[in-house]
Amino acid sequence: MQMIVEQRSLVPYILDIRNPNWGSGSIWDYDPILRSQYEKTVQGYGVGFQEVIYYDKLTARVGGAYLGTQQDYRNLYDDGQLVDFNDAGFAYNLGLNYRAMDQLSLFGNYSVGRTVYSVTSSLDGDDRPDSESLSIDLGMRFKTKDNSLLASLVFFQTATTNLQYANDDYEDDPGASNFNIDVPQYFYDQENRTRGVELDINYAVNNFLSFNTNATFQDPKTIEGEDVITEQSKGVPKTYARFWGQYKFLLGKQKNPLSFNLGTSYESKRTIDGYSLVDAHVNSYVLFDGALGYGIGKNWDLRLNIENIFNTRYYVKAMFAGALPGETRNLQLTAKYKF
Repeated sequence: MQMIVEQRSLVPYILDIRNPNWGSGSIWDYDPILRSQYEKTVQGYGVGFQEVIYYDKLTARVGGAYLGTQQDYRNLYDDGQLVDFNDAGFAYNLGLNYRAMDQLSLFGNYSVGRTVYSVTSSLDGDDRPDSESLSIDLGMRFKTKDNSLLASLVFFQTATTNLQYANDDYEDDPGASNFNIDVPQYFYDQENRTRGVELDINYAVNNFLSFNTNATFQDPKTIEGEDVITEQSKGVPKTYARFWGQYKFLLGKQKNPLSFNLGTSYESKRTIDGYSLVDAHVNSYVLFDGALGYGIGKNWDLRLNIENIFNTRYYVKAMFAGALPGETRNLQLTAKYKF
């Protein structure tokens, strides 16, 4: 019987920075997992202007800005390859307000903003167009003569545009039956768009009792060209509402009242995707919060906030294949002193 013994050099799978066992250089030179490391620089610049014009019952606002973002990435694991993105463009906003009467005004706003498509993705030299944010608002505001009631109703449409998606007709493999590099690899006319209505009411019943409530009902969709590809955009609820009430109670002849605050919030279900998940979503939730406030003399102010009173399990953010848990029940006591 013949035995063959093969001697191999040891590979330092376990590298301990406290007891170096590599030959020279840095521990990162022997990292078996890390394949890229970037030096990153992000710089923003811009200049803008705004003018407000008053004429009788009309108020007009005109604003504009030239905005830009320069990003540089140097891959230290690829012979210092430099990838840079320079996104710049013009943004503007237009607004008009008409005071139909002392208690009622009508308004409209149209604005276009600019932002970089992303900060860390697509480091392959593809300098994609920067995306735009589009916002259109039409609404009305109403208040009573004594200002005890202030309410607004707004119809809105918002969108993030110029988003990239792949062209199904593109194929750069010469061996493929649908080989075709003459067509564009990506389109940039995808957008996440939502339309809806928002209601906000502030009402002071008297000097001791007041409340605020607001609700939004919307229809968020993802659109490619003229086609709706997602009936509910990932992570965006169709309905959310908030209510907050405050009651002040005088303790004997004290000038500073004790304030009781109670609030509730609701958010409908949100969709998630990833790993071929179908009809996956984050459940809706209802939370209750509270607060106690009291002022001592002219200088001290004490406040106790109670968040998630009933310790409800909920998720604040829908992610790629799951969700980020929200805060459990917690209390916060603060004391402020005015000099």
